[in-house]
Amino acid sequence: MSAVSPGSMVTGLMAGVGMALLFGVMDASAKPENLTFLEKPLTPEQIALGKDDYVEFCASCHGSNLEGQKNWKRRLDTGRMPAPPHDASGHTW
Repeated sequence: MSAVSPGSMVTGLMAGVGMALLFGVMDASAKPENLTFLEKPLTPEQIALGKDDYVEFCASCHGSNLEGQKNWKRRLDTGRMPAPPHDASGHTW
């Protein structure tokens, strides 16, 4: 099992934050100027990168409207699970 690199954690966070902001699913208090990661404010550039990353790496499975894949609660014949939808916080769990 490989360790998760800090860079991939940041990319994942940026994608999630960007996606949530892009689709307006974060609550009103989650304005870009209030968002932080590791207690440091996120920059508009980081948020924009997150939006781009979501579109490039996530939307093909999780959907451009955060809807997830059809029958996402049912295991596929391959044994894998379909991509779930995102909730109001941007999480998929």
